[in-house]
Amino acid sequence: MLITMGVFALISSMVLANYPRFSERLTLEQTAQKIALSFREAKIISLTVGEFKVGTESFFPGYGVHFDASGNGDDKRYLIFSDLDANKKYIESDDGEKDVFIIQSSAFISGACFGEENDESLGQCEVYNQAKILDVVFTRPKPSIDFYDGDRSQWRNEQNVSIFVVNPESDVKKIIIWKTGQITVK
Repeated sequence: MLITMGVFALISSMVLANYPRFSERLTLEQTAQKIALSFREAKIISLTVGEFKVGTESFFPGYGVHFDASGNGDDKRYLIFSDLDANKKYIESDDGEKDVFIIQSSAFISGACFGEENDESLGQCEVYNQAKILDVVFTRPKPSIDFYDGDRSQWRNEQNVSIFVVNPESDVKKIIIWKTGQITVK
């Protein structure tokens, strides 16, 4: 009985010692999944919302997700916006913001990397392919996805963009958005 209790105490202490690390990794996974869900929400809204009429003109606005990890404190904030002026990028105004999200955990968005050759960390992609300010816009009637690089004020034509979510222990989750509409978390 003494040996059984000793083994049980050893296993319990090992589990409890690793619990904070496990908890941080789980929180990072949940945060990355929530951000990916926001991209999916913007995609669905852009495909299901009816046309807007302004005067005699009617159009189908795009919807997108905007984030800014440039170091001004917004690395825990991102938003879904409607592209009412059809310029395929976020312009700060009260009209375009649909939902604003604040990351409640210790994780934060560290940036993005364009193209297929991106690695698990933002430091592994070439400087030209890095972005701290990014808009991903879903438009219709032809379902298309546009990537706007806010750092360089230009649209990017790469096949995908990876968004990196990091926790204080330097664990990284990568959200990949493909031009074909696929959204994955690795």
